[in-house]
Amino acid sequence: MSDIEYESKFYFLPFKIKLREKLLSLGATMIHPEQIYRRAIFEPNVGNKINGHYARVRDEGQKIIMSIKTHAGHGEEMSDQKEICLYIDSFEIGCKFLNNLNMYQKAYQETKRELWDLDGGEVTIDTWPW
Repeated sequence: MSDIEYESKFYFLPFKIKLREKLLSLGATMIHPEQIYRRAIFEPNVGNKINGHYARVRDEGQKIIMSIKTHAGHGEEMSDQKEICLYIDSFEIGCKFLNNLNMYQKAYQETKRELWDLDGGEVTIDTWPW
């Protein structure tokens, strides 16, 4: 998995249908259809420094990933956005691990995600409940 992530957000449902059509026309293949992902987001407590903006544990059904994410800051390049990932066996143990590093759980989220392969790159389509 690359540690550089490019992210775009679109806020209208018809775009998802058009994006699927475009991916198919470009020869992309679906890796998996929409499925529920759950994630817990953690931030450091006061005085606890991490080399990143936040940590996350995400259950993708087939795999569970714990990661530290750093977003590109104001005036930085998109390539400055990083994600360092560890594959783990348990969502709950990952959350306990981050709690024991003096991080607090800021949020719990469930979304739908489908995953596509386009020329060796991953394209994800996320749907949020609101």
